Amino acid sequence: YVNTQLPKMKELGNRILTLEERAKFHFNFRNQARKDTRDAMKDRKKAEELENDRKNKTWEEWIEYVKKRKGLTKMEDIYNYTIEASQRTNPDVNSKFGIKPQ
Repeated sequence: YVNTQLPKMKELGNRILTLEERAKFHFNFRNQARKDTRDAMKDRKKAEELENDRKNKTWEEWIEYVKKRKGLTKMEDIYNYTIEASQRTNPDVNSKFGIKPQ
């Protein structure tokens, strides 16, 4: 499901005006797609595993994560990274659960 929702993000996100608004839109859209995917999973044990191991971050947690893990400090760079990162899936998760991105 998340793989079918992500392409919509770019189209919808470009309608929002500021870079910060676009980044927040992409971030929230991605988190919602992840939540919806987990809610729709038939294997509840795997869904719970994802929820426990890869929780959705809050916006503030995400900003701190990007600063620490990616070394970005300028908000413009963080927003651009957020938009880019929100449009891809995690290859490790896809492989673990046998998902082939579209």
